[in-house]
Amino acid sequence: MLLTQIVRQTWLLTTYLSCSTSTSLILGKKPIRTMIDGIKNKQMVRWHRNRESGKETLWEITPYYAEKLEVEKERARFCKPIQAGVNLWQVTSGQQTHAVNLALHTCGCRKWDLSGTPCNHAISAINKAKRFPEDYVCEFFKKPFYLAAYEPMIYPVPGEHDWTKTTGPDIEPPKFHVKKGRKREKRIKGRFEVPKPKESSRMATITCSNCGLQGHRYTSCSKQLKPELALRKNKHVASRRPRNVDEARAQAAPARAEAAPARAQATPARGEAAPARAQAAPARAQAAPRAGARHGAARHSRPFSAPRAAAGASTSGASTSAGPTTHTGWMSFLTASGNT
Repeated sequence: MLLTQIVRQTWLLTTYLSCSTSTSLILGKKPIRTMIDGIKNKQMVRWHRNRESGKETLWEITPYYAEKLEVEKERARFCKPIQAGVNLWQVTSGQQTHAVNLALHTCGCRKWDLSGTPCNHAISAINKAKRFPEDYVCEFFKKPFYLAAYEPMIYPVPGEHDWTKTTGPDIEPPKFHVKKGRKREKRIKGRFEVPKPKESSRMATITCSNCGLQGHRYTSCSKQLKPELALRKNKHVASRRPRNVDEARAQAAPARAEAAPARAQATPARGEAAPARAQAAPARAQAAPRAGARHGAARHSRPFSAPRAAAGASTSGASTSAGPTTHTGWMSFLTASGNT
């Protein structure tokens, strides 16, 4: 555990120094006192902004580690946990098998021990135990510690005109010897360092972190968002599911209790409508035979009509033999057959 704490503290210190380095590169060309004042002013504004915004946030875990947890949740689907004892699980992932201890927050892959967030093996065991992975994240990455980190205040420093006068000699700045030639402003890049991209339009450099295409962000992507990006779009507010069936029933009980009076009031209305339906049943039974009779009479009273081709041929023949008298319909068929 001591080695784990040392590695974690070293990593946090490196992350903080990298943020400070980006600020010092901007102010690095200025004199030492001006550079220190600039770094102090930027940190003072940053701490105040994070202190006030942290009080209004709705997330429980810091955004960066909440997104990492969502990635591990997605990978946990391919793990198979088997319980060996109380809080002790054996998890198989592909060709590897690890031992997970939920009480000690340890896993055989050592990723949970070093990072402080459950790995995919631990999350599969936590889900099998019907618990929440968010409860097993290190307290260092949760909101109370985040607010405690920015609770100290960086106080304003008075200018040179308010400094206390001393009787001793003033401290002079060190003497610098200016070298010949033009001053080097750019650092010497490493042998395997990737060169920076050339300056171009910003729209040409925006790449969607969801689909990998350029020209849009993940917020306007038409494809389904990744779990960590969906959590980021939801302002890092994770939706929790009930741990087991009993908890789900307990949460749904008040809603069922409120809906019971409405169902009780609707039951008499259905009871009152039953006699009306019983009275209307004989009328429907009497109307059914009448409708069938009308349908049969209409079917048998349909007039006879000869085929179109035969009617046309017979009509032309009758007109030449019978003179000006012409018949249409069934009379033309009878005239052509010689029955009239």
